[in-house]
Amino acid sequence: MSEKRNAKIFIEAADAGVQPSQAAPQIAGLIEAVGLLKQAAPAPVKPDPAFAASLKTNLIARYDELTAADEAVATTKAPSSRRGWFALTAAAAAAAIIVALVVVFVGPSGPPPVATLKVFVGKATVVEEGGARHQVTGTGQVREHDTVAMAGGSRGQLTFKNRNITRLEAGSSARVGYYAYNAVAMELVSGKAYNRVAQGTRYSIAHGKVTVSAVGTAFDVEAAGKGLNSPVFEGTVSVVWPGAEPTVVPQGFTASVTPNDGGFSIKVSPIDIATLDFSWLAFNRDLDRKARFPLGVLDLLAPTPPGGTQPPGTPGQPTTTPTGSNSAGKTSTSPTTPTTPTTPTTPQGQSSASLSLGAVGPPVYIKWQGSNVQAADSVAVLRSAGGTPTYPANSITQAAPSASGSYRDPNVQPGGHYTYAVAYLAGGKVLTVSNPVAVTVPAPAPPPPPTINISLDGNAASDGMHLKWGSSGTATVDKWAIQRSDGGPGSWYDYDSVGGGSAGGSYLDPKVDPKFTYYWRVGAASGGRIIGYSNAVTNH
Repeated sequence: MSEKRNAKIFIEAADAGVQPSQAAPQIAGLIEAVGLLKQAAPAPVKPDPAFAASLKTNLIARYDELTAADEAVATTKAPSSRRGWFALTAAAAAAAIIVALVVVFVGPSGPPPVATLKVFVGKATVVEEGGARHQVTGTGQVREHDTVAMAGGSRGQLTFKNRNITRLEAGSSARVGYYAYNAVAMELVSGKAYNRVAQGTRYSIAHGKVTVSAVGTAFDVEAAGKGLNSPVFEGTVSVVWPGAEPTVVPQGFTASVTPNDGGFSIKVSPIDIATLDFSWLAFNRDLDRKARFPLGVLDLLAPTPPGGTQPPGTPGQPTTTPTGSNSAGKTSTSPTTPTTPTTPTTPQGQSSASLSLGAVGPPVYIKWQGSNVQAADSVAVLRSAGGTPTYPANSITQAAPSASGSYRDPNVQPGGHYTYAVAYLAGGKVLTVSNPVAVTVPAPAPPPPPTINISLDGNAASDGMHLKWGSSGTATVDKWAIQRSDGGPGSWYDYDSVGGGSAGGSYLDPKVDPKFTYYWRVGAASGGRIIGYSNAVTNH
């Protein structure tokens, strides 16, 4: 009965997904045959799971009954040398039926998942390529070509198997266009997508005809009509559309792409943190910080309020709608929508303030958040050129108090060192002072060095060597230095000089023996040093 034991081993191996290279020689060929059966099987379907499990169990349990007749025939009619082959063939046929039925009835209903969708708040709808739809409120699986649409008041995250991450804001929709172990291509249908790219993988996200791609970075993409806006928080991205050269956008800059005469135009400018959607970016900053990702520009964001940040459309929050033309992704509250009072998220207790830096300038941009500052009647911005600033000695301006605020200080000098703080005041007394923030204002870049290009011509005549040259560039020439070489073009020595002038000059060298070969060149002297030489000429 060794044949029957081998057949049972084969059934178990095929059902467990054992590869031919992992099986004994007499089993490996049959596993390969079953693999061909699986490939030739029709598109799998999924009936009732209980029925599929029962069918599989019953078929395996009836193995002896299915193979008994074939074994009897093999025993009575076949020569002994072929008996084992017939028995194993009959067993394999029954096993193939079992495996094929298992593949049909309990196999997967489509391509394998490529990402896990986690809905942090609210719900999402996953639309499959064939049109099937299902809602996700916790976690779910997403396949290649699926579209994920976030409802109002919802935020979600796609975590791909290759560790790339796409987060979607409320009301946003994106499609998984392509997935491989080292690449992801997303299509942003609408809304906002925050993208955290794993090192060593390629990642792109397109809106319409415009594609933003990166390798190892963090950036946001917001659909803006047929164009888009993409601030780069960490790393570098490339923005391109058909027929255009890629535009590289470095960390700390944002790309705004707008339609233009059938094509597109792009503007790359420094990120202005104050104009960005704080709620959305603080949400992503906090998740990145928890995952120990480098924060880049997002490290400049103010602390998240104790109650967290809520996505647009959250019940009990003011209704917000995109401005449409805002390149930084701001939102505006409709004046006709009543604001529902909400319970303060800041617990009552000790007052505190937190200050952060938005830009080093000039001008310097700072912003702050206050907690439990309802008793304040003003807030003072403090600045010192040395140590920690104090009130009132270092107060530079005061304003009406609020839970958050910002200030641009234009009165700073390039290369200057300053320390800022804010103080909430009540009745002229300090209620609380923020943390100090030190700033070094960047010094202007030094001017480029002067440049000069000199073109020299030479004409040998009976009275000597006539030199004439012209010049171009930004340098001011104090004098022209004539150099000569008697032993080849590399053995130069100072020969003479003539007055300066940026336009050029001329010189006659009468000490020329026509039997010998000489070389000449002209150098431009500016500020006591030679800043450039001409080409060399010779008398032969």
